[in-house]
Amino acid sequence: MANSVKDRLIQFIDSKVISKNVFEKACGLSTRYVSNIRQSIQPDTIKKIALIYPELNTGWLLTGEGEMLRSEVSQSSKGDNTIQVSGNNVDMRNIN
Repeated sequence: MANSVKDRLIQFIDSKVISKNVFEKACGLSTRYVSNIRQSIQPDTIKKIALIYPELNTGWLLTGEGEMLRSEVSQSSKGDNTIQVSGNNVDMRNIN
């Protein structure tokens, strides 16, 4: 498990099978930004990253808690009362 924000960000970049440089350019960050992270990431930088990579769970990035990727929520073709959460159909009538 990654221990720091920098470690978790590198873990995410590796999972995308891209280089740090490609990630930095895509997010509008300076060259070697990721390598130069010391403690944390500024909120405006997190916003830039989240806009380009909405699947990244920014809570996980900052704290290490939860999953690296956000759960996807989309409407299912089964009707108005069913949604799909991370590939599983959930009947909303059974949720209080």
